Amino acid sequence: MIGPNERVDLWESLKALTVNAAWQLREEKDKGPIEVGKLADLVILDGNPLAVAEDKILEVKVIETLKEGKSVYRRKA
Repeated sequence: MIGPNERVDLWESLKALTVNAAWQLREEKDKGPIEVGKLADLVILDGNPLAVAEDKILEVKVIETLKEGKSVYRRKA
């Protein structure tokens, strides 16, 4: 079992799925951090995943997903 001292922190794990993933795919000119001129691929969450307890992170729900600036998913109210 991996111990807490062998894990990356939450911020590093989010970067691994966003900014670092864009770099690994050589798409950092178009993707990565939210910046003018980059594709607007993002999710809107109902809570801050950096502010919840580790055992509650799966309770943070996706409200909407945008791909290239267009809504491709919206949670029903």
